[in-house]
Amino acid sequence: RLKRSIYELLLITIIAQVFTMFYSVTMFGSFPNWFLLNNLVAVPLSSLTLIEGLIYLALADIPILGPSLGWAFEHLVMAMVVSATYFQKLPYSYSSGISFTTLQMFLSYIVLAIISYSILSTKKGPLLFIPALLLLIIAVHFHYLNKRNDLQEIVFYSIKKSTYVEYIENAIAFELKSINVSDYSKTFSVLPFKRAQFLSPKSYAIPPSNFMDTKHGSMVFIEDFRLFRSIENKRIDIWNICGKVKPPESVFNPPKMIVLHGNVPVYLRNNWRDFARENEIYLYDLEERGMLRLKI
Repeated sequence: RLKRSIYELLLITIIAQVFTMFYSVTMFGSFPNWFLLNNLVAVPLSSLTLIEGLIYLALADIPILGPSLGWAFEHLVMAMVVSATYFQKLPYSYSSGISFTTLQMFLSYIVLAIISYSILSTKKGPLLFIPALLLLIIAVHFHYLNKRNDLQEIVFYSIKKSTYVEYIENAIAFELKSINVSDYSKTFSVLPFKRAQFLSPKSYAIPPSNFMDTKHGSMVFIEDFRLFRSIENKRIDIWNICGKVKPPESVFNPPKMIVLHGNVPVYLRNNWRDFARENEIYLYDLEERGMLRLKI
């Protein structure tokens, strides 16, 4: 009976993982490598927690019994958290940075549907479509891999209370500007874009001066009330504004664009809007519009 219970648990775990895998990889770009071991603990524990929680809801008002059930429920939940944390910290617990498009996800689920139908109906004819679908999934993958090599752009990310700018060329991302950007912020702002473009999650930090001269002009970074110009005697097309930087009282050679990051205070944002309006400069507010991609 114990062997059969473990077998059924593993079987249910595998089936659930297979049918949620493609959606999870598409949305989050990661796959839990230890899901079988994790679910051997998590599934019975979560079932016990659910049953105990329902009993607690029904009997919570009974003296002594109610608080005791509440204590048990709290510790069961904590056991679930401890279990999940333990498996998360194991070596190679996740395969991350996986690029998978929505089209590939739908094609994969069609393959699963055909396999499931063939098993249930014992009809083998629909299985003939699977090789063509798999080739199509692979073709989509290589299409995006080839497409990423044509990317040459500067990307301004909208990150609350932070500043992050990257230059992308030949499928490589170079970090131009980064202020107080945590790995948590990158998980929700930077990494999804890289997965969508089939780029490596890794970024190379290099001096911004290497990438300020382009055929469309140059870019300057302003921070701590100082203006950094690495290229002299050249028109500056983009001002990247972050932090508590005030607009100049006058400008001899105005830029074509001003980019405001989320860490610019509200009162200064209004000043920059007025400055851009008076000098007829296009202003892009990352806090209001999100990511900005500029092709070079």
